[in-house]
Amino acid sequence: MTTNTKEVIILGASYAGVLALKTLLSRKNPSEISINVKIISPNDHTYVNIASPRLLTEPEKIQQVLFSLQKLIDRLTANTIHKVEYIQGSVKEVDLDERKVYLHKSDMVFYYDNLIVATGTRMDSAVFKLDNIRDHNYTIQELNKLVENIKEAESIAVIGAGITGVEVVGELASNYSKTKSIDLYTGAEYPLPELRESHRIAAAERLTNFGVNIINNERVGVNKDMKSVILNDGTTKQYSLIIPAFRNFPNTEFLPKQVLNDSGYVYTDKHLRLEQYHNVFCLGDIIEMGAGSCIDLMFSQKEVFESVVDFEIFEQKSVQLKEHKKSETGYRYVIPLGKDGGIGAAYGFSLPNFIVRLSKAKDYYIPRGKDFFT
Repeated sequence: MTTNTKEVIILGASYAGVLALKTLLSRKNPSEISINVKIISPNDHTYVNIASPRLLTEPEKIQQVLFSLQKLIDRLTANTIHKVEYIQGSVKEVDLDERKVYLHKSDMVFYYDNLIVATGTRMDSAVFKLDNIRDHNYTIQELNKLVENIKEAESIAVIGAGITGVEVVGELASNYSKTKSIDLYTGAEYPLPELRESHRIAAAERLTNFGVNIINNERVGVNKDMKSVILNDGTTKQYSLIIPAFRNFPNTEFLPKQVLNDSGYVYTDKHLRLEQYHNVFCLGDIIEMGAGSCIDLMFSQKEVFESVVDFEIFEQKSVQLKEHKKSETGYRYVIPLGKDGGIGAAYGFSLPNFIVRLSKAKDYYIPRGKDFFT
């Protein structure tokens, strides 16, 4: 390594990882520092998982929301002095003091000057988010399996009534309400607890009109057979199919416990750096003070990350570091409940149903999927 070249590693290649790469390659660089970037991910394709609820009824469209990471890298690195290498693998350990990254099932060790942790979260089902060990083909397999199980099921329970759970129920109910019984367990007083009351009520009414049975205030467990739920009173209820859609697990097991909270999310300073390691930045829904959404990534984290890249990597010490301010989920959202509309808000104002339908409910961004990674 020379003083004019820096080794930068990005862990993760979904929304946050791709944003990190685009930022590195596009910043003004008066010091003419070149960077050798390694982007490490178990998946060699990006996945527009925002479309996953619609894929439950239109699984043939999954190839429209999967994009080659190498092709994206080739496009982004054209006409740049920087070098980018994709390495397919899952991270086993990061040694923050020695500045080393170790991979699972490999004797390779990678050294860095700066590390960007953007590994995201996973859910119980790889249909809704890519797996942290297996590649995108596993998501395709799990999607096809779940679709077949949905077709065969007479009774379905969806566990969790955040945005993912509600959108899943909206898709299933609008397609199968006449042939299947569908229960939604919210685990709270009502669905979508993070949203304003009027929208919670509107969403519940729309789902009820589809025939969904909304069950509030039941924090159910799921038996190992994935065919029955355990209710608060200890009794069980049987289903043909249970779809968990409530748990997010941060992909941070490779980091030292002292930089993580009890749930595995990363503590950072207000500039998205590790407190004791300012050469390590974190981005996306793994940060403890974030909102766990693309909205927070694009409208709150992005400009903070740009300033810290300029300051720390490209050594522009005159740059004023910006501070992260958590973006509230309730401020902007579009939640389809079937193809004909749903609920939404922008800048504190409710969106008309036709806007929700045209912007997302009609096609869940599937024809525009590449826009998320270009």
